[in-house]
Amino acid sequence: MEALFPPIFEIASAILPLTYQNFSNSNESKRKEISDKPKFPNSLAALGDKVFWQGVKEYLENNKMSGVTTYDFRKALSNVSGFSLEVLYHQFLEEPGHPEFNVEESVSRGKVQVKITQSGRIFNLRVPARLYIADKSEEQEIHIEDKLTRLEFDRKDFKGFSLDPESKVLGTITCQRPRESSRFLLRNGESVIERARAARELGNFGLSEISFLFDSFELEKFWYVKGKIAEAISKITK
Repeated sequence: MEALFPPIFEIASAILPLTYQNFSNSNESKRKEISDKPKFPNSLAALGDKVFWQGVKEYLENNKMSGVTTYDFRKALSNVSGFSLEVLYHQFLEEPGHPEFNVEESVSRGKVQVKITQSGRIFNLRVPARLYIADKSEEQEIHIEDKLTRLEFDRKDFKGFSLDPESKVLGTITCQRPRESSRFLLRNGESVIERARAARELGNFGLSEISFLFDSFELEKFWYVKGKIAEAISKITK
């Protein structure tokens, strides 16, 4: 299981006080200004560096020599980005915990079934995903709002599925999938994260994977993934 912590969140937590306030009726218009905006990002990192630092600049300029709350920073970021950040702040800052996803992939009656289960507190998020079909990949966005989310794909030409392949969501992900899918992602995953996950998964399949893992180690260019492959080999052989 791997923790994914966007650096911008660390920066924000370092420079900003996390404070709360009970909004009176006089503040309702301010709350409405934020909540009426139609969408919300899954993390501050999703806004991008340029927008984030524009928000920091507006926050500092508008609050010189005055007391501030977390709401003031949220409003500044919302103003420059055009997004509502109320859901993001509530889910990640005002409530305990973080998203914990377990992705389980299986094949039945010519279909590939993917179950995404949330453990712990239930989050409402739009999570990026990558689907590998035949010789191409497709970027998708999965709306996860319940404890269990089910997806189904035709088995024909299906090669693999990755939830949050670029680590854009603050959370943890574990995967259980058929050996063939893990092998494909280790050799063909477009991101380091995908290949590292696949290497870890193959460590659960035993001695039959040793040769494939050694060959993958030689082919892999990134040392982070090589390290995960070595860990998988060590797990099998110890």
